[in-house]
Amino acid sequence: MILVVISSGCVSLTYDVKVDKKGEFDKFDITMETSTTVYSLVNEHIKEKEGKSLRQYVADEGGKYSEVRNGDTVKVKISGVPDENIVVEQVDGYMVYDADVESFETHYYLEMPGKIIESNTDVVNGKKAEWHTLDGGGSKLNVYAKSEIPATPGFGFFSTTIVLLIAVFGMRKRS
Repeated sequence: MILVVISSGCVSLTYDVKVDKKGEFDKFDITMETSTTVYSLVNEHIKEKEGKSLRQYVADEGGKYSEVRNGDTVKVKISGVPDENIVVEQVDGYMVYDADVESFETHYYLEMPGKIIESNTDVVNGKKAEWHTLDGGGSKLNVYAKSEIPATPGFGFFSTTIVLLIAVFGMRKRS
């Protein structure tokens, strides 16, 4: 029954994700906007599956939860609890992000650590990509992006800085 209600197009999901050069999440926010009826069904489903409310589940996972109700609409924001079906890994010197998410009305915004060189979306701008679907059927949306990993200033940068500082202080002493 929950899939019938959710697939009726009554749910909008927005993901806002940022991955750092270590492959960890700098940001992972999900915003769900739906009716109070659908939200109650989702919350009951979580209670049956996890034995606790959505709010408590997020808190137990170390995330943040906020909820705003306006008439029959509920807007829930969950931060810091990434989906379990996301793979972020370094492959051959690149950062690869691969996720399958339930696709209702879904807006997925991803920022990678470097320029995205390969993706399965047409909307790419440098380090950022976005996916949009209006699929009310609850199918899967595959989110895939491959990015460069920016070089970390290493010993070369450090030693160059030291040499420049010595040169500046050496010139000051001569003056």
